[in-house]
Amino acid sequence: MTDDLIAKLAADTAAVPRAALSRRFGLGMVVGAVVCFALVLTWLGLRPDMDDAMHGMRFWMKASYTLWVALASLPLAIAFSRPDGRVGVTPWLVLAFAPVFMLAMTAMELMRTPESRWMALVVGSSAMHCSWRILLLSIPIFGALVWVFKRLAPTRLAMAGLTAGLIAGGLAATMYGLHCQEPAVTFVTLWYTLGMVAAGALGALVGPRLMRW
Repeated sequence: MTDDLIAKLAADTAAVPRAALSRRFGLGMVVGAVVCFALVLTWLGLRPDMDDAMHGMRFWMKASYTLWVALASLPLAIAFSRPDGRVGVTPWLVLAFAPVFMLAMTAMELMRTPESRWMALVVGSSAMHCSWRILLLSIPIFGALVWVFKRLAPTRLAMAGLTAGLIAGGLAATMYGLHCQEPAVTFVTLWYTLGMVAAGALGALVGPRLMRW
């Protein structure tokens, strides 16, 4: 009897097209990013050398890294928004590519730099602020993505929260880069990554509570 009921309910349920899911997530990301950008403007302010920075490779290196994390997490979030929540290895490898690349760049930077200057590359002038600011800036984006997930049918809620947190952390780190003047690859790899990972971990922790349906 129960199996028959489940089969009938499943037969009457129309599948949500992937494009529709992408649009929903895209809307959530845009709304959250706009709020995050407003926070950067009103709370932190843009870096004073923005015009010059945008002509430099380091600025776009940071933006490319953090956007990669956000966008590479999107297919995972879409997958975990479905009841089956099936994800292959490939999306995880795509997500891991950018951090691995940054680690390689960090190793090259450290090899080119005298050991006496390594600590300066690590701490810069804002190591005490970077990660937790990224985490705080990710909250409005994560909230918008929770709103999206609540209207879908996720069953692996911790993984849904993790991927939502990674998207939020990646976008928040991108916005924070509009304020941060740290140029070192080592600094970005350590503290930006820590902020994004913290956002993902927080998402995994609170996702089962906030995304329950």
